[in-house]
Amino acid sequence: MDTSIKPLDLSHLNLLIKHIKEAYASTIQRLVPLLHNGDITYDLLWALFKPNSVIYTTCLGTQKPRCIKYNFGEEKTVDDTKFFYINGRYWDFNREMLGETELEAGITKFRGAKRINTLPLFLLKYHLDKDKVKAELIKCGRKFISLKGTHHFQYKGRAFQMERRLPKAISVNGKIMVDAKLFQKMNPNYTRLSVNIPYKRLEGSGLSFWDCDESESNSAAQTNKVDPEEANDTDLLLCSPTVLGFSLNDKLWCKYLSSLFLLR
Repeated sequence: MDTSIKPLDLSHLNLLIKHIKEAYASTIQRLVPLLHNGDITYDLLWALFKPNSVIYTTCLGTQKPRCIKYNFGEEKTVDDTKFFYINGRYWDFNREMLGETELEAGITKFRGAKRINTLPLFLLKYHLDKDKVKAELIKCGRKFISLKGTHHFQYKGRAFQMERRLPKAISVNGKIMVDAKLFQKMNPNYTRLSVNIPYKRLEGSGLSFWDCDESESNSAAQTNKVDPEEANDTDLLLCSPTVLGFSLNDKLWCKYLSSLFLLR
């Protein structure tokens, strides 16, 4: 039996492309001038973001810069408020494994055209200082990767805990133990921070990323993890800006900004 794939009929493909161009001609006419000026309207947000594009935003708990990779978006309404829902992903440690987890965010409906780089989430390429931001986030990602496992550091700065799905800021100055594995063991019901929903369901596994240990051989978990030693600049750019740990002075389990850790 011949199982070879037949060549694509280019006439059908050309017909599809022609149909798309005709169907979205008015949208393209509106979109192109807006993007040329660095602007966007709410109803065209769906055309601005594309799958796997890098999005710039800020960490909810620390308000520090971060990036995520865009999965998909759609309009939603909550309590009579319309917003463009965004589902993205980033790299984080569950216990010892570095893998993908989801983050949900949204852009509230607005009138008229807005500068793209004034939105709470926008494509990194529209940042006024994108090269500097990218370099700094890669540096922070490299620091985040180095904090795998258990470490003791001196820390001075802001930390936060989650209370009713909202971050509560705490000022910390003292010794910190970074240990994501022990954090999860001591706080099994703790909600891992994201803008809305923190967990990524691994396809076909019935588990969330946070349920998987490095020792598990689940194929989905293996597919969604990366060796920290082999992380490239794109991986580092998408690393979580915070780590899980314990303040020895305050006796509190919190999330800490990885870039603020000093020498042991």
